[in-house]
Amino acid sequence: MKLSDELYNEIIALYSSTRREHSMELAERERKAYAALPVLSDYDAELSALRSKLFDALSKDKDTSDIESEMDRISQKKSKLIEHEFGNDYLKMTYTCNACKDTGYIGEEGHKTKCECFNRHASRLFYERYGNKSLNKNHTFDTFKLDIYDREKDDSGISPYETADAVFYYLSSCYTRYLKDMDDSAIQYKNIYIYGPTGVGKTYLLECVFNEAVKNYRSAIYLTANDLFRICDRARFNRFDDEDEDDSVDSFYQSNLCDCDILLIDDLGTEPMSKFSRSDLFYYINTRLISGKSTIITGNYEPDELANIYDNRISSRIMGDYLTLTMIGEDLRTRIK
Repeated sequence: MKLSDELYNEIIALYSSTRREHSMELAERERKAYAALPVLSDYDAELSALRSKLFDALSKDKDTSDIESEMDRISQKKSKLIEHEFGNDYLKMTYTCNACKDTGYIGEEGHKTKCECFNRHASRLFYERYGNKSLNKNHTFDTFKLDIYDREKDDSGISPYETADAVFYYLSSCYTRYLKDMDDSAIQYKNIYIYGPTGVGKTYLLECVFNEAVKNYRSAIYLTANDLFRICDRARFNRFDDEDEDDSVDSFYQSNLCDCDILLIDDLGTEPMSKFSRSDLFYYINTRLISGKSTIITGNYEPDELANIYDNRISSRIMGDYLTLTMIGEDLRTRIK
């Protein structure tokens, strides 16, 4: 995911604040320890005097073994006293993240990579700043109700319950397992096309995936097909105004459509059609396939019908590289009422 300079600087400032907070906590622990054990100041004075002797001996090329032994003896005496009174780590610096020591990066100089905690901060700020406010945060796999689906089989011998159960199982079990570690070996298909009539729960399940991604600190973008192509059209003609909050969000989405961990496109086929939308859809589907990014699409059309709406390139990608799952039945919103 591409971070704007503003978001990146906000994360770095957060790390600086965290380190400063832990330094202040350590200083307060030191104050309490020295107030409770005045002898610690005496040990420090002895060590300071010995360090002066050590530097003087080194400058004159004299033997320093006796001085170093005495320094070790006093240091150990001081450490044991602190450990006895307060515990072993009382006067050690603490970190919120031990892996990166609250810097956001791990590894040797010149080979540093972002720590997992950096990605968590980025994900949290991403959703706070750019998260789709229209999505229902309460729609999760735990709240999805299979029992509202009709169990009566149609002429093909399949019931709405069976198709919903198959989609639910794959997303809630297989795909959720993939989201935890983003491990390709954990899943056979991470690109999915779910099709079926309006009102059978496709959008609800996409919201479940989105909320699961948020829980696992993955960068996910949810857009209706109409919003996707609207954003692409605006980007094509450079119509974003960064001073406008909505435009800023759209611009951020557009710049991350290829790079986010999961792209969720809802209601494909309901948007106004143009030659540009066909080109845009193929570009994002193909680019994300090449880069190994996960995309989940819902629509009302069967995969082979997409060739009539878009073109063969798009339908062949979906039919060849996506797991296609169907959901059948009547509009649940009407049925529940």
